Amino acid sequence: HYLAEDKDTEVIAIYIEGVKDGKSLFRAFKKVSKVKPIIVLKSGRSPAGIKASLSHTGSLAVKDEIFNAVCKQTGVIRVDGDLDELLDITKAFALQRLPRGNKVAVVSVTGGGGVIAADKCSEYGLELAQLSSETMRRIKENMPPWANVNNPIDIEPLFENVGPEESLKISVEAVLRDENVDSVIVIFVAVPRIVPYFEIKKVVQYLKAKNAEQKPILTYLLGYKETVDSWTTQLEEEKIPVYSSIEKCVKALGCLWKYKMYSALEK
Repeated sequence: HYLAEDKDTEVIAIYIEGVKDGKSLFRAFKKVSKVKPIIVLKSGRSPAGIKASLSHTGSLAVKDEIFNAVCKQTGVIRVDGDLDELLDITKAFALQRLPRGNKVAVVSVTGGGGVIAADKCSEYGLELAQLSSETMRRIKENMPPWANVNNPIDIEPLFENVGPEESLKISVEAVLRDENVDSVIVIFVAVPRIVPYFEIKKVVQYLKAKNAEQKPILTYLLGYKETVDSWTTQLEEEKIPVYSSIEKCVKALGCLWKYKMYSALEK
């Protein structure tokens, strides 16, 4: 309850092993999740985990089906993985706004990455947006004549034509302007031999200025660790969350949408 009223707290992340007072927890979840998102990682799911939890905290184990039902009824986002996943999902809520809908534009420098993202969108309650003809025109006019524009958007031909910096500006700005798009996933490579040096932070600042509706933007970076780490720092300083896999990126966006739907029902 304290965190619900704390002005400096935007999202609440919880790790729990067992529950001593289920009714009180349900009431707290129900009340607080109307105000702020709650992300929960509950361990002690297997017989071995339950035994370890009992010796660790003395808390009583709760059947997974019951705990899942509690989370669903109260709008709490439950993560099934580990502490890294808890932090991944929490980061999305801390850095981005909720999407207005579930229509996603995927901007990818690799065709394969776009296809993987499309598959994962289906798994996490998201749909690929139908791009407007104007959006496709804006992107295609900067591509070679043979290139096609669909969603997911393979920007490799654009990359070859105008370079990495402009390819990101052109494609992401176009989908941000598209009324059919509620959020954007960007898949990019951070490999110096492939991608000439450019200041990623300036590109992000440019795109943020164009993002009048503040649509969520989440990113997956692939490449050399040193470059990925540097870009991650710069992007997250600008409140663009970066993920270490396409699935983690899409799942985080799916959780934003899941909470948005719950919030809409509670109003």
